[in-house]
Amino acid sequence: MKLKYRFIFQPVGQRYIGTAVGDDARKFNGMLQLNGTGYRIVQLIQEGKSEEAIVEQMANEYDGDHDLIAQSVGNVIAQLNSEGVLE
Repeated sequence: MKLKYRFIFQPVGQRYIGTAVGDDARKFNGMLQLNGTGYRIVQLIQEGKSEEAIVEQMANEYDGDHDLIAQSVGNVIAQLNSEGVLE
């Protein structure tokens, strides 16, 4: 799993706004708006981690229920898929 496009993210309040850069800006006409957790998941995707590895990493970084973390990661990945930014 990886991002189809190169994005640059800027913090805006408690959100991160991502816009495609370079030639990818012509291919992806829009923006991504993520909270801190979603942005961290995108960072881990950019590092080449699998969904399972992302869940484990997030479980190590956040003190929470593993099943809830797995569900949240899955929801973010599903949303990114629906936006057409994952391959």
